[in-house]
Amino acid sequence: MKTYIGIDPGKSGAIAVLNNDGLIIHNIPILGVKAKRTGIIDFALVVNIMCDIAYEYDPIVAILEKPIYIPGKTKSRMFEDYGTVRGIIVSYHWPYHEIKPTVWQKIMFAGEPKRDNKKTTSIIVAQRLFPTVNFKRTGAAKKVDHNRCDAALLAEYGRRLNL
Repeated sequence: MKTYIGIDPGKSGAIAVLNNDGLIIHNIPILGVKAKRTGIIDFALVVNIMCDIAYEYDPIVAILEKPIYIPGKTKSRMFEDYGTVRGIIVSYHWPYHEIKPTVWQKIMFAGEPKRDNKKTTSIIVAQRLFPTVNFKRTGAAKKVDHNRCDAALLAEYGRRLNL
């Protein structure tokens, strides 16, 4: 079976690995700073994570969430991070799909009641699909991390559509 890699590429994002063996989620590592708002992505560690995935699984298909520009809210750094993660994927010669949030959410949230907060819907759907997976960012975290849920749902989106 294919292994699907769902990637929410932001600095608070995650990398989800989904196949017949189950789901594993890695946080996007931050370089030297604990506060995710001020830190930058440690791309050397992202490469190490991807290298481990490449070594362990074959074939691989990556599903990368494509950022949407929102005037006044979108930071240029988000597009730089996205481009760097995309470059890492390309370097492994993995087939990949760039998916806008509205596209994967339409499929993955089908049948869900409309909520004002898509983060809440993402958490509910991910926990329903993967009840044994810990979606908290750390062992000390009190809340589920919606970015880890998004990465898992991106991988599941790829699997459902047999991308």
